[in-house]
Amino acid sequence: MDADFDPYQEWLGIDPNNGPPNHYQLLGLNNFESDAQAIRDAADHRMSQIRRFQTGPRGMRTQRILNELAAAKLCLLDVRMKVTYDAVIQGQTSALRDRDLDERWHADELLPPTVGGGEPTAAPPPPPVATKPNDSGPIVAPAIDAEPRLPARKPAKVHPPTSWWKHPIVMVVAATLVVAVIVFMITSFGSTTSDDPSAKNTMKKKPPVKNKQNTQTVVVRADSDGKILLEPKIATLHGENIALGSVANNDVITDWGKDASVSWDFETEKPGFFNVEMTYSTTASSVDSVFEVQIDDGQPKLPRIRESTGGLFVKDYTIIQIKKRGRHRLTIRPKEMTGEYLMTLRSVRIFKVGSD
Repeated sequence: MDADFDPYQEWLGIDPNNGPPNHYQLLGLNNFESDAQAIRDAADHRMSQIRRFQTGPRGMRTQRILNELAAAKLCLLDVRMKVTYDAVIQGQTSALRDRDLDERWHADELLPPTVGGGEPTAAPPPPPVATKPNDSGPIVAPAIDAEPRLPARKPAKVHPPTSWWKHPIVMVVAATLVVAVIVFMITSFGSTTSDDPSAKNTMKKKPPVKNKQNTQTVVVRADSDGKILLEPKIATLHGENIALGSVANNDVITDWGKDASVSWDFETEKPGFFNVEMTYSTTASSVDSVFEVQIDDGQPKLPRIRESTGGLFVKDYTIIQIKKRGRHRLTIRPKEMTGEYLMTLRSVRIFKVGSD
C-alpha cells in the first residue's frame, strides 16, 4: 500500500531505523564533511535522483524531499551555518552517548551489592538529609551513629537541569527551520538565484500545445524603460515534446529536447547592440551543452552551459546586434546536447547595452 511507502528508504537508501536523517545523511555524506565541492556534487546527484520520480505516480512526494535537499545544501555550503549545525550534531551525539551510559549505570543500581559471593545484602542507609533550623543559622546535618558499613557505591551521574531551548533536538529543529526560512526567502523574492523549481514547487505541466505555430502572432514592444520582455506564455514552441509548464506560479518552457526550439516576435525603435538576458535553470546532465541565440536569419550566438544550477534559476547574458528598426524574430535552439533536456526557461529580456 502507498501508506507503507518510505521515499527516504526507497529513493535515497536511508535506513528508517536510524531516525530522521540529518543534512549529511540526506546527501549521502559522512558527518562533518568539509569538502565544498563534494557537498555540492552530492546535493546535485541526490536532486537529480529525486527529479526522476516527479512525473511518476508518487510525484507529489518528491517536493518535500527536494526542499530538504536544497536546505541541506544551502546550510552546509555556508561556512557560518555549517559551523553552527556541526556543533548541534556533535552535541546531539554526545547527549545520546551520555544517556546510554546513564541507563546502564541505573540498571546496575537495581541489584544490591553482595559480600563474599553470598546472598545480596541490604542496601546501605540513605545519606543524611541536611536541615536548616532557622533562617539565620547555617545548614546542619544531623548526627549519625558511627557503625561499620559496606563500601559506598559510586553515585549515579547527575546532569544539571538544562533549559528546554538548549536541548540538542530542539536546537536541530530550530536550525532546520532557520535554513527553511532562508530558502523560502531566496525563492520567494527573486534574485539571480530565485524560485528553485526543484526545492520549492513541483513542476506542473500544462496541456501540450497542439498547434505550435500560433494563428495570432503576438508582437512584443518595449516597455517605458525600453526593455522588451519575452514570456513563455506568448512564445511559439517548435518540437514534439517541448511544453509550457509552471514553477512557483511562473510559466516556464520545459522538456526542451534536441529537436525543439522557441521563438518570439518583437519590435525595436532603433538599431544597435542589445543584451539578451535569459533566466533559466539546468541540471548536471546539461553541463557543456551549447545553444543558439539568433535574430532573424543573422549569425547566431553560441552560449555554453558551464555548470549545473542545482535547480535554481540563474541569469545568463549574450550580446546581439540589430541592424535596423522594426519587427524582428528571436529564436533559441539547441546546438550541442550532452543530456536529454537543454534547460527550463523562465523568461528572456532584450535591452540596449549600457541601459541596465
